[in-house]
Amino acid sequence: MYSEKRRFDWPSLIVGILFVVAAIASFTSDPTTNVGIIVFLFTITVLLKGIYMIVLRGWVNSFFRLKLTPMLVIGVLDIILGLYFLFNMTQGIMLAPYVFAIWFLLDSIFGLFELSWISLVNRSLYWLTLITSVLGIVIGMMMLSNPIVSTLTLSFLVGLYLMMTGIMYVVRAFR
Repeated sequence: MYSEKRRFDWPSLIVGILFVVAAIASFTSDPTTNVGIIVFLFTITVLLKGIYMIVLRGWVNSFFRLKLTPMLVIGVLDIILGLYFLFNMTQGIMLAPYVFAIWFLLDSIFGLFELSWISLVNRSLYWLTLITSVLGIVIGMMMLSNPIVSTLTLSFLVGLYLMMTGIMYVVRAFR
């Protein structure tokens, strides 16, 4: 009997857990005083996610022979954004509503581009990624349309997005 050996995706699990922890911190923090903590957690999370996206692109290329340029672009952009925030924390706090809105939009749009290879892996993961991406686009557009309100609700909106994305990565680790 032939048994297919499944490979557990540890990087997805780690990134997913980090996103969920960042979401919980975002939900439990006071939005007016803890924006700095949210930006710092975001910085660490986005740096690790950028590295992961580049590594994942290599895995997808080796297994499916697909060259996913959007995945490389989002990985590099995540790393650049994370490094910028790491070395410019004060500006990052001031720009947080705009940066989070644009990040949600870009990350979710690129999530839609990933659907082609995800559908080859698992249909339920396909639907989870589709729903998460569409919700991310809606949240990003809401944040961009009213940055002052998004500053006040940043903890919740960031927490919601990070929780959705974190769950998606944890599910991806087991698929």
